[in-house]
Parts: sequence; C-alpha cells; structure tokens
Amino acid sequence: MPHEATGEAASPAAIRSALNLLEARAQFDGPERAVYIRTATHAGRIYLDLADEHWRAVEIGPDGWRVIGRCASAGRHVAVTDAGAGRVD
Repeated sequence: MPHEATGEAASPAAIRSALNLLEARAQFDGPERAVYIRTATHAGRIYLDLADEHWRAVEIGPDGWRVIGRCASAGRHVAVTDAGAGRVD
C-alpha cells in the first residue's frame, strides 16, 4: 500500500489510474457471464422482481402494469402499492 511506504495518501491521478486499470480488466479480461432477470408467470400475468429492499415486483397483464408487494405465489394475497402503474402499449 502506498500510504504504508510513504506515509502519504495516493494522489488523485494515481487513484484515477488505478481505477481505470481495474475497470479495463473487469471489462476486457474478466469472464463473460449471462445476466438473468427474475421473472415468473401466474394466472396469465408476468411478474418482474425489482430486487429491492421491499421485495416489490411489477405485475404485467393485458390491462397494464402495476408495482405490487411480494409476488403472487401459491394462493398468497398480494398487496398493491401506490408506487406506480401504467398501460402496456
């Protein structure tokens, strides 16, 4: 660590250079991995997991979409929030 050797913090240029190197390695040298979106279907609707701290999902149907509480599963009631809704065009 530079601060251990010199007793000083790294310069902004040195930090920028290190970040650029790490970004380039991640972008070009790292393995490619598939990214999956968490989706489900139930009762003719599609559910898209928002993966947020409130466990919300987007319910999408022929009449539009809405943000809901937990995704429907095995007869559990799903609470609707006022977070948003819209049409599917």
